[in-house]
Amino acid sequence: MPLSRLTPSALVLTLASTTVATCMTFSTHAMADIPLIREGEANSFLKPLELSVGGSAELGFENAMGGSDRGAVEHRGYADDSNYFAKASYQLPNGWKLLGYYELGASLFKAVGWNHHTYKNKGGEGTDTYQRELYAGISNDKYGTLTYGKQLSAYYRAVGAKTDIWVMDQQGQGSSDGVDDGSYDGSFRAKRLLNYTNNWGPVTLYASYIMPAPNYYLKDFGRYKRKHGAALALNYQINDQLSWGVAYSYTRASIFQTGQNASQKNYNQQLLGTGFSWTPGNWTLAAMIGSYKHFIVGKANNARDYFDKSAIGWEYFAGYTFPINLPMLKSIQPYVAGDSIHGKTADVGHEFLGVSTSLTDNLSLAVEHQFTHNTGKNDPAATHIRLEYDF
Repeated sequence: MPLSRLTPSALVLTLASTTVATCMTFSTHAMADIPLIREGEANSFLKPLELSVGGSAELGFENAMGGSDRGAVEHRGYADDSNYFAKASYQLPNGWKLLGYYELGASLFKAVGWNHHTYKNKGGEGTDTYQRELYAGISNDKYGTLTYGKQLSAYYRAVGAKTDIWVMDQQGQGSSDGVDDGSYDGSFRAKRLLNYTNNWGPVTLYASYIMPAPNYYLKDFGRYKRKHGAALALNYQINDQLSWGVAYSYTRASIFQTGQNASQKNYNQQLLGTGFSWTPGNWTLAAMIGSYKHFIVGKANNARDYFDKSAIGWEYFAGYTFPINLPMLKSIQPYVAGDSIHGKTADVGHEFLGVSTSLTDNLSLAVEHQFTHNTGKNDPAATHIRLEYDF
């Protein structure tokens, strides 16, 4: 298709597709970032500038037991969790630095018009193309980093990220179980967050101010209004292999029910959690546990009972990596994992068996099966396959 006939979004995705193809053809050792401009390389005003891009292209297949997802795009193959980012920094006097970051969740299938492999709904997380993060800020080695925009929360960075390491994860950690999968209430990755980060030796402080946000419309119910909130978290890097984090998050919000039974209820949503990550030798071990008050969706038949008053959630992961070091097989990691949420109405749990295979330095394949036991929702067992290229 001629570039002149593409929409702006399709043009961006097509260029991203070309970049991925080029990297897969000519790169044998992928990097986390691909530098476009290094500090000191440009002339005059641009000399303090650094600019880089990166991301991952992913192909996923999923099959739910019992045929409950028959006809779904997951059966046909889709872009799974593909993402592409660009980041920039500009060096200022006295150790200060301006920062910028943009990350896009995008489907290469959509860019080339393969609609049979794309979601047809529009808007919101979970579609083929959406903004994952967009923020700007200022940083100093002594005084820390201050950023504003759509970005990861303090709670997720200290606790949730530790168990966000397998394919069908984040179902028990709280920070992705909130309104709009945590992308609106400020618990995971939300707009209008003011984040502060600083390091004191092995201890990292994360703090967030959660600013008011427009209404989020709840399907066939009403609307959710985020008023304000805050989060505070600490991560202690005990040694090179072991880290421990603890976090607390608070959001003041209202639920407005529409229709004949119109009502309103104000909530003080709270998350309190802790987690660890440990990588002794070839092992990877991680776990977290959290307490969630007025956070997990409950009966959802009126505003007063929309959220469970309290719930407990946890996740765990244990995997062992076997080095292989063949030309097209670097390592194999079998693993087990699990998650659970228990509340007055929420009662969901999963166990996982999986194998993650590193084929090259930047190409990997994961096969994972989810076993389900729950009383809260229709959540069948499923098998997921993901091929991922990092560049």
